[in-house]
Amino acid sequence: MKIIQVYPYPAPYGMNTPKLPGGFGTGGGETYPLRLSLKLAEIGNEVIFLTGYFPGIKRNPLVIGNLKIIYLPLKMPKKMIHLSFSNELVKKMMMNYDVLNCWQLPFLFTLEAEILAKFKNKKTFASHVGFYPQNNIVSYMISYFSSLFTDKIFVPTEYSSIFYKSFFPEKKIKPIPHGIDTDFFYRRENDKLNFKKNDEKIILYVGRLLPSKGLDVLIRAIYIILKKGIKVKAVIVGKGWFEEYLKNLVRKLGIEKNIVFVGFVSNDDLPYYYSMADVLVLPSVYKDCFNRINLEPEGFGLVLAEAMSCKTPTVASRVAAIPYWVKDGKTGLLFEPGNAEDLSDKIIKIITDENFAQKIVLNAFREIKMKYSLDVVSRIFLKEYEL
Repeated sequence: MKIIQVYPYPAPYGMNTPKLPGGFGTGGGETYPLRLSLKLAEIGNEVIFLTGYFPGIKRNPLVIGNLKIIYLPLKMPKKMIHLSFSNELVKKMMMNYDVLNCWQLPFLFTLEAEILAKFKNKKTFASHVGFYPQNNIVSYMISYFSSLFTDKIFVPTEYSSIFYKSFFPEKKIKPIPHGIDTDFFYRRENDKLNFKKNDEKIILYVGRLLPSKGLDVLIRAIYIILKKGIKVKAVIVGKGWFEEYLKNLVRKLGIEKNIVFVGFVSNDDLPYYYSMADVLVLPSVYKDCFNRINLEPEGFGLVLAEAMSCKTPTVASRVAAIPYWVKDGKTGLLFEPGNAEDLSDKIIKIITDENFAQKIVLNAFREIKMKYSLDVVSRIFLKEYEL
């Protein structure tokens, strides 16, 4: 089968490390479509991935086995990602293919592809990776028009489906969980990382540095834990404009020695970070420290599954889609969003009760292998493509 995948923001791969505009760091929205494409190519499909061209792209196209990534110049009026489009996309969509799968609805870039696919009478799908379509009137309207040209939308959980019931008949919405490449995300030896001093416990965060991620809550929780005499260090992986605010908060609390901002980490190194951590925390919030509301802070919480695959225990806030698949007390621990005291209690439970942490690790790992491995999920996608 020849499959076209479309998403405007590229993920880093090999020598191609795109610098996205506005300090917008790479997240699951970029890395997951690429990983799924790699798996679809690996199991015998021809996959073309059409994405945007940004500074840092050194090889174009990039060919990896049966996968070809083509980077196209983008136009982005008012620097708004949902208004991005590409004249070159029109030419590329004239090639022969069987199926189009766009990632996200609220982008002109994907709407272009959907219209052209329908013009050629091709099967057309869209996948939701956590961009709230009713975010503003522009994204709402683009999402609505996209829905007219899309046969089906894939969502990672039942929770995410509620955002599309005003666009799609319910029968067109198909929950398919995000898949984890368990052959890549597995526990590694950690001779290349050395953050821990003496008997410190390592608390890890991986993701964009944005207010909606609740990192200020994590920092306050670290302060509470340290005040109780427990030795911990937080390692924060990722980039974003919120970093300066967080560093000021760290200085204000006087815990500079206990918080390490690592910045961007290549995908190849991520399993080493997951493996060296005593716990991974995803502290996303509905209302951030500036009192702004984010109705869907996590469409799935991909980093949780990646950490689980590396046999690292996880703690996450009880927001959006996370409670739909993370079983509290069995495969991870959930805390109330924005509550630093509750978060500190859950972290302490993990790092001081080894038997409990090990139980969570084993339960989570089994769940990932059975339900969320990329081998399982890629075949679900193929079945939908072939219907």
